[in-house]
Amino acid sequence: DGVITPELVPAPSPSSESVVQPEAITPVETTSPPSPEDEAAALAKVQAFLNDTSLDSMLNLASDSLEQRTRSRFERGGS
Repeated sequence: DGVITPELVPAPSPSSESVVQPEAITPVETTSPPSPEDEAAALAKVQAFLNDTSLDSMLNLASDSLEQRTRSRFERGGS
């Protein structure tokens, strides 16, 4: 569960109610899968983060991230 500050939620605009047509969506280019070494390095980083970070700290990071992303969207005009 999270809390959103009402001041950070943009008011709906007439343009935000339009529906995006499927033709307007561009396909995402695929990339080659990561190498086993890259996967092992990423897994080691995740494991170190989990071992060194308390659950409270992780929850604070997630909360701060949500607030920053919401504020960023609001400052961009809600797009």
